[in-house]
Amino acid sequence: GSRNIEKATLSGEGKIRTFTTTYTPPLGYEEEGPYVTALVELEEGPWVPGRIDIDPEKADERGQKLLNEKITVHGEEAETEDFYPDKNRRVIPIFKLT
Repeated sequence: GSRNIEKATLSGEGKIRTFTTTYTPPLGYEEEGPYVTALVELEEGPWVPGRIDIDPEKADERGQKLLNEKITVHGEEAETEDFYPDKNRRVIPIFKLT
């Protein structure tokens, strides 16, 4: 809970630790579904949530085989909307399988 923080440069590489497919997105995000979200453990240690750049049907086919798959992370700009705090810009972490 400390506010004593500092910037750190991360490699953007890691492994999928858990994931799920969202077929019924929350209110305000209906047009974005279905999509696959994951928690990724970066090489430096932190776990980061984001979306996997994979077709939900392919993710379902691969199932648990996606666990521990290596990824790289980048940001993708998406349309902002009423539910997002920054009304000018919305960036979503996207994980790409390597």
